[in-house]
Amino acid sequence: MNNSKSITNNWWNTLWFSENYSIDNLGLIRIWIGFSLIILNFSQFISLITIDINGPSFYYIEPIWYFELLGIERVNPIMNYVGFIVLQLACLTMMVGYKTRVSIVAVIICIFYLKGVRDSAAGDVHHRYLMWMNVLIMLLVSRSKDILSLDNLFRKGMRKAVEMWEVNWPIKMMQIYVCFFYFISAVAKLRVSGLNWVMDGTAVQKMLLTKTARWNFETLPWGQTMMEYPAISWFAVLFTLTFEFGFPIILLIKSTRFKIYFFIGVMFFHISNTFLAGVGFWVTPLLFLIFFDLKPILQRFPALHRLIYRLQPQLS
Repeated sequence: MNNSKSITNNWWNTLWFSENYSIDNLGLIRIWIGFSLIILNFSQFISLITIDINGPSFYYIEPIWYFELLGIERVNPIMNYVGFIVLQLACLTMMVGYKTRVSIVAVIICIFYLKGVRDSAAGDVHHRYLMWMNVLIMLLVSRSKDILSLDNLFRKGMRKAVEMWEVNWPIKMMQIYVCFFYFISAVAKLRVSGLNWVMDGTAVQKMLLTKTARWNFETLPWGQTMMEYPAISWFAVLFTLTFEFGFPIILLIKSTRFKIYFFIGVMFFHISNTFLAGVGFWVTPLLFLIFFDLKPILQRFPALHRLIYRLQPQLS
């Protein structure tokens, strides 16, 4: 019994605390996520700040659930501008670690508001921020504010060193969520469509037809071409399910080279989806740097390395 308990404890500790990251990696992830979100926010919300402030107002036909709960019934162009500016500024302050937790909370609130505006106007719920939101929550509850941050640089009194386990567990939690986001996506496909989704390529063909018709056939010519070849569509189905079901395997891989090959495949998956069907997950591959130790990568860029490490004295 004791031996079984010891094995369980060793497995559990190995899962959460065995990674040999740099102490600074959690702070570097916070900086990278803030930078990546600035790009993602532009790609997702730029249309909201093109609405004429002096133009006509309109009500949402189908407001998202939390807009209904809060009684938000119509578009307010001024709030769109304010929300977008605050969001981007909060991403910047999160990057440099100024009022870090306040900045992260501001980012989360602004994303919820602007996403609510877009989804309520579109009548559809988009999932492009789900993985990013989980990473933000992990950064919020972790000690990322104490690493490579202005908060730590200007803190009065003795600084408490960040322990290795305090770096490992939030990063591992981010990684596990991202892996099972893809795994559950594959499960959902089979649950809704059954094995018919696998047996032929019609599911992909229907999706491409819907997307190309929605966005205009001329803007997605490759998707239109792919619809005409069932064998290619079937291969796309097989590749998608293999990729999504197999994603958690990356948690067991220690080889950096293998991880690089794996995420090149992930980038191909998302970028090809963007070109073929207009699925806007093209920024998502930036998130996958959470699976790497960023400090050795940063050291390859001496000027950027010196700039970032001026933020605070070293804790490691």
